[in-house]
Amino acid sequence: MAPKLPRPIEEPSANSPFIKQLAANDRATRDAAVNSLRMFLAMDRPFSRLDLLKLWKGLYFTMWFSDRPIPQQQLAQTLADLVSAVKEQNVHLFLDAFWETMSREWENIDSHRLDKFLLLIRRYVFAHFAYLERANYSQDAFDAVISALVAVPLDATNRRIPDGLRLHVLDVYVDELERSLDSGKEKGKEFSDTKKSIVKKLLEPVERLEKETQAKVVRKRVRDTLSDSRLKVWLGIKDEPAAEEEEEEEWQGIQDD
Repeated sequence: MAPKLPRPIEEPSANSPFIKQLAANDRATRDAAVNSLRMFLAMDRPFSRLDLLKLWKGLYFTMWFSDRPIPQQQLAQTLADLVSAVKEQNVHLFLDAFWETMSREWENIDSHRLDKFLLLIRRYVFAHFAYLERANYSQDAFDAVISALVAVPLDATNRRIPDGLRLHVLDVYVDELERSLDSGKEKGKEFSDTKKSIVKKLLEPVERLEKETQAKVVRKRVRDTLSDSRLKVWLGIKDEPAAEEEEEEEWQGIQDD
């Protein structure tokens, strides 16, 4: 018998059955809760920061209890797809809650579970870019996405944010940007002016991180990200030829006049 869908809740609480079902050991129960969550998030009502932090606490444990690679991959994609269900007025807070949860729980993720959370973060980086596309790259959408990125994973000054989280986001940033922008016809080619503008805007928080971070390892990773050869192709940046050194004439010894 299929598990009973949890009832959508008006005000999430840490003790609600809905949150408990999201964090259940049983996969079928968790899957049903995630499906119900999509309907809940699609409600045309404002959510509070606390509402969404409580939900993400449950979703964190949903991923925590997921076993085996294929179900983990499917769940990571399912959770990333939740962004598409969220009403525009709540997207910023929803993304903020995701990053705040990942930052808070980062040190608690053991080596056996790390890979699935790294995948979830990769899928969420892409989800930011996919949301921009659905919103036709409006200024409001850019503000929501960049604000969420700068608030946690690309924040330069908050020492409570683990550098490991920053480094992973930097590692996947250009990959996921390519996946969202680089169509088959344009692959490996210079972008249109419109797409160049999008890329430049999305690189601004990365460039800001390079200027403001005090962590050498983060600064080095930022430079690696910004020097990615794909960015140079997309933006039409030509490598400057190395200056040619003047050839010195071989000394022939003292010559007679």
